[in-house]
Amino acid sequence: MTMSDPQQPETSGQHPAPATPLSRHMLAGGTILAVRQWFGAALGVGGVAVITGLIGAAAFGLYAAAAAIVGLLWMMIPTAIVGALVRRQHEPKTEAWRGAVLLLLLCGVAAPAVAFLAGTVLERWSRLDGVALATAALMAPAVFAWPAQAAVARLERGLDYLAIARADLLGQTAFVTIGCLLAWAGWGTWALIVAGICHHLLAAALALRAAGGLPARAGCASEARRLAGEAAALASVSATWQARPLIVPLVVGWAWGAAAVGQVALAMRVVETLSAARGAANRVATAALPRLVDDAPAMRAAIARTAAIASWATAAPLALTALAVAALRAWIPPEWSACGSVFPGLAAFSIVAGLHAPCVSALVVIGRWRGVCLMHLGIVATIAAVALLAVPPLGPLGYAVAELSALPWFAYAWWTCRRAFGPPFSVLGLAGVLFGAALGAAPWWWPGGLG
Repeated sequence: MTMSDPQQPETSGQHPAPATPLSRHMLAGGTILAVRQWFGAALGVGGVAVITGLIGAAAFGLYAAAAAIVGLLWMMIPTAIVGALVRRQHEPKTEAWRGAVLLLLLCGVAAPAVAFLAGTVLERWSRLDGVALATAALMAPAVFAWPAQAAVARLERGLDYLAIARADLLGQTAFVTIGCLLAWAGWGTWALIVAGICHHLLAAALALRAAGGLPARAGCASEARRLAGEAAALASVSATWQARPLIVPLVVGWAWGAAAVGQVALAMRVVETLSAARGAANRVATAALPRLVDDAPAMRAAIARTAAIASWATAAPLALTALAVAALRAWIPPEWSACGSVFPGLAAFSIVAGLHAPCVSALVVIGRWRGVCLMHLGIVATIAAVALLAVPPLGPLGYAVAELSALPWFAYAWWTCRRAFGPPFSVLGLAGVLFGAALGAAPWWWPGGLG
């Protein structure tokens, strides 16, 4: 059995999927995930506010550095493998599921050691003591949680977003509850590490239960090799995007220390939590767009619809939070005062990324993943370069400037998608970006707040 070319999507060209029923599934799935993300956002922001207030900026900065490495490895391996399974136009055979479980299991066993090595390199560069051990501990659940992602792939192929949302939300609830209790008990950084371990284990267990267990037993090495080849493209796309959070400990930590990393990381965590609809839109697009690849008008309509949902679902919570931050700035503790100045730049970047997320998924589906990788590399390189220049004199604010400087790179996704399928954005989607950008900048244009 030969390895498949990751540039070519699996399409038959003979039986195009009916557009209308699938569009309803996409809209229903996107709505379920968006509602889950709004509930999760309220829970996550409240929980992070309590935990960070108890452990302090420096302890949170250490956790953020470890989480950046763990997040990169998650995106490169299990997320890419799940994406390869979900993007297949036809239902994978039993041998494919067995190969997926085997590949995820082998990678999960090796992941903690790889995380420890990466954490050691980051610790020596940034002088953030304890990152290596924290990273290895946070990655430890991969031995169980990564093989369980095969069950998540089966749920996503069935568009069972209610089960996925339930597992995610309960896992997040465990994270916040355990993190708050341990932070109150004085565990510092390890309150979040232990909470993260419990989160991954519980979410994996719930996904397994919802899917009725693993799709198959581990085996079929030939299918594992084939799947690894298919996932390589998605891993490249994911890795080049997920490298962005590593810039914070690498540059901000190097220039200003763990406390500054904690301030920027908290603002980024809040923005990413409130922007979770962007991930929901990407998950829906990942499962649905491959079935529309032979129907350009239906593909364009699906992209536009998903982009509009992602735009407003990202912009609305970020805008309201920005107004609250601006109004209540006088009540923000001095240790976290830089978060308010960083928030607008990160929010604007996230809103624009949310609008373009369905375009990126569509480009990967039609084999343009190399161009997407170059776009992501351009974004990361621009942020890193500008941050190196702006962070030393400006402090955490310099990182917000760096993210804003990378926004022009998204024009590639818009232009390429437009040439392939037609205009990908509706007026409604673009209006969400303008709304979010204007109100999201409130901490900048309303510096005095309520006094």
